[in-house]
Amino acid sequence: MTIQFLRDGTCVEEFSLPVTTNEATQIQNALNESVLTKERDGLIVTLDLSRRVPDVIRYWVKEETWANEDNTTWMDHPKTPKRFPWGRPPRRGETGGILILLESPHRDEVSAELEPLVPAAGSTGRRLESHKDALLYLLTRKLGLTFTDNQAPVIIGNPLQFPASLRTRPLALKLRDEIWIRAMLRTRFQRDLFRRLNMYKPKIIINACTGKLGERSSPKAITRYFIDEYLSRSKTTHIVRTTFSPKSHPPIETSGVLETAECHVVEVAHPSGWRWNPNEWFPDDGDYSSWLHDR
Repeated sequence: MTIQFLRDGTCVEEFSLPVTTNEATQIQNALNESVLTKERDGLIVTLDLSRRVPDVIRYWVKEETWANEDNTTWMDHPKTPKRFPWGRPPRRGETGGILILLESPHRDEVSAELEPLVPAAGSTGRRLESHKDALLYLLTRKLGLTFTDNQAPVIIGNPLQFPASLRTRPLALKLRDEIWIRAMLRTRFQRDLFRRLNMYKPKIIINACTGKLGERSSPKAITRYFIDEYLSRSKTTHIVRTTFSPKSHPPIETSGVLETAECHVVEVAHPSGWRWNPNEWFPDDGDYSSWLHDR
């Protein structure tokens, strides 16, 4: 299979990779013929660089309170009554907030014609919405982060703004990771990620990509490298890094000095797998339920 990235109808990036018969069938079932060509040598998928899934501000946070982005469209999840806001692209000057990096758009975030919708749609958006209080509790009560001066934007985005999964269902995990890695090794997409990081200047970067940090070729581990490279280039010297894993003991491992931190990097699982209950993370504290009630 060949993946082509087009600008004004001209191919500017291209790479090929092997696919199984089952993966080829999944791709053909997921994509419209307008973006998929079947040649004798294999499938050709074309992605237009102008049709990227944009990062969005979905929430704002001040102190220990969430607020939805004003005048947003609301999405209904088909499996539950849970609704969550769509959000809007960040504007210049909306800096110093929280950036949640997910990996790449999944099936619910692009159409079969690869028309962009928004990041964190479907089950990912539903999990973010239903667990945002637990996330804020983790950031404020357990990591000691504060948002007292102004409202801080919460930006949701992907290091790669194109669907590496090619909308496959069930998810062709190995194929998704291979496409993501091959694309993110290209200078074009690395520069784009650094451009957005420089524009947002986040105080908190949440690496919620798929994969594991211990797997060097996983999206999460590679994104950690890109985050570190951005912080090095921007001469950010006072960094706090926190890795959060509810099944570990203790669930939080932190390095750095919070009082002097210019940026806090928090590493968590992808939101699609969140089933968080802070009362279980920190059983000796017992203050999450009361904190939630008081709010």
